[in-house]
Amino acid sequence: MITIYPSKKASHFFGSLLLITSFLSSCSKDDSTPSATSEDSRNRYLGSWLCVENGTTSFTINITKKGIADTLLIDNFSGYGSTAPLAYAIVNGNSMTIPTQNITITAVPIISGSGIMNSAGNKITMNYKADGNVITATCTH
Repeated sequence: MITIYPSKKASHFFGSLLLITSFLSSCSKDDSTPSATSEDSRNRYLGSWLCVENGTTSFTINITKKGIADTLLIDNFSGYGSTAPLAYAIVNGNSMTIPTQNITITAVPIISGSGIMNSAGNKITMNYKADGNVITATCTH
């Protein structure tokens, strides 16, 4: 009877093959990462909007995205001018929340409020407090 002993090279080869096979079989697609085709819900808000506050004062705001989550930046919020710090809003579908924030270099105005976009995506109605006043702004584009 002849006994055959495996060589060290064969042992290393089969050991490496087993390790690689185990590693590759443990890999799977990570579904927690948004796909390239998923739509960012903030895209509907982007661009220039003509706003009218309380039916009288009009101004243009420009909305851009911040980061990769749910935040928007609003330039010229409430007509304070493009030199004022940008206001920000948090978006959830057709709704936005404007957290309490200071958008000037002085202590006033403190703003806060909310907004909603219509289903057609061409009008945002925002209700907020600024300068101690309750304001409704209707913005279209």
